[in-house]
Amino acid sequence: FCEAYKDQEKMSIEETAASQTQRIEVENAEAVKVNIATHRRSNSNEVGIGVTAIIEGDVIVAAWAIHERSYNCPQLDEAEAIKLAMSKLAVKGWRKIIIQSCNKQLLQQIHSRSASNIKMHTLVEDILSLKALFHMCSFCLMAKNVNHVSNRISDYALGILYDKEWINPLCY
Repeated sequence: FCEAYKDQEKMSIEETAASQTQRIEVENAEAVKVNIATHRRSNSNEVGIGVTAIIEGDVIVAAWAIHERSYNCPQLDEAEAIKLAMSKLAVKGWRKIIIQSCNKQLLQQIHSRSASNIKMHTLVEDILSLKALFHMCSFCLMAKNVNHVSNRISDYALGILYDKEWINPLCY
């Protein structure tokens, strides 16, 4: 987080004003739905993460493609994806979020504040710590068939070297 905030401090006056305007607009909006998907190729130690931020009317306001090292466990990969997404959302200044995941067991572990193993426990603790950065943050289950955009982005993320971010200019 420190590095992200240092980068933000180095922004020009115009960038700072634009960032503050974006933050205010999102603060006044309803909660941003954040859909998360992970995709791992078989026989690979890499995972592609797709994240989409959606506002009322199913308008995608932002998306991220993230290429990471896999834990070789879908549940751990999804937990890492949620943690990374929450970090990006916090840096953007969004304060009302609903994290939507297709992984029922992971969501149960987050809600119960317990985990199946030590790696998962660490990730769940990180997620719960990040939750404190938001005015409102909830986690809910979503059907796989409605997460097609994040799924496609996660597949795309496997082919990139650097993370990619898209912001919808029509929404700001």
